[in-house]
Amino acid sequence: MGDYLALESVRLEDRLRVQFDIEPEAGKVPIPPMFLQTLVENALKHGVAKLPAGGDLLIRAVLKPGALVVEVENPGQLAEAGPESTQLGLANVRQRLRILYGDRASLQLQNRDGRVAATVLIPRVA
Repeated sequence: MGDYLALESVRLEDRLRVQFDIEPEAGKVPIPPMFLQTLVENALKHGVAKLPAGGDLLIRAVLKPGALVVEVENPGQLAEAGPESTQLGLANVRQRLRILYGDRASLQLQNRDGRVAATVLIPRVA
């Protein structure tokens, strides 16, 4: 993830500001490969990159009882998908979560005061 964000920082320059809020124990929990990058790519493409001033990208991870909660938050508002949008990235994340965890995992998108949050709940195995 660090290499990808470094590349995007070069492309977007000072328009991209990244903040991490990751609990130390949450950072030790394994997550599916490329899962976080897909969410970050989506946030950059549909949020930060579209704004002339750019914006803050927040990556958060916390442990809840029995689950890891990962959030990627970016400036913007959810909008209906246009005809050029495939929503393939989000569909792939949902499918991979379903394959790996069944109905115990989830991906939700929501508006939060001028920002969009992608929130993923990943169950922890005891």
